[in-house]
Amino acid sequence: MSRRWLYLALPLAVAVAGCEPKPEGNLLVPPTVEEAAKQEAAEKEQMAFKPGTYFAKDNLLMGPITVRANFKANQEAEFTKVIEGAKPLTERMRGTWKEEGLLISVTVTEVNGQANKRVETFLIDPKGLIYNELDGTGIKGVVMTLSQAETDGAAAADPKKSATGPSGA
Repeated sequence: MSRRWLYLALPLAVAVAGCEPKPEGNLLVPPTVEEAAKQEAAEKEQMAFKPGTYFAKDNLLMGPITVRANFKANQEAEFTKVIEGAKPLTERMRGTWKEEGLLISVTVTEVNGQANKRVETFLIDPKGLIYNELDGTGIKGVVMTLSQAETDGAAAADPKKSATGPSGA
């Protein structure tokens, strides 16, 4: 008896809710070629790398980390990493960057004013960039977002540049 009431009440509940049962059920309708092209273009645009200043603050097992990277249009890069905690670490790096698919590869030539050669990589993400840092026994991705305010005022915020002026004299 209760099953019969269920069969009678279900169409009534659908009608009351304002829903119409569709004959095709839960079939997935693939997008048209034009819709698919638009979706793909939107995804590519969202994943496109934009030069500028990226910034992040996060917590690692070894302490809080602050990361700031400035990618200039002329392929130069400045990268600062500050880890606070039991063993504080501050690294200011300079080098050149290039885009390699979904990665930004920075060839570092200088660390804290000393000549040094190594490569730092950043993963392009819809939110910005992801910098991977060793954290205890594993690797943690620190999500960096593009900061327009810092890009516009980067020269004023950098004490070396503001002390010497934009010409470097």
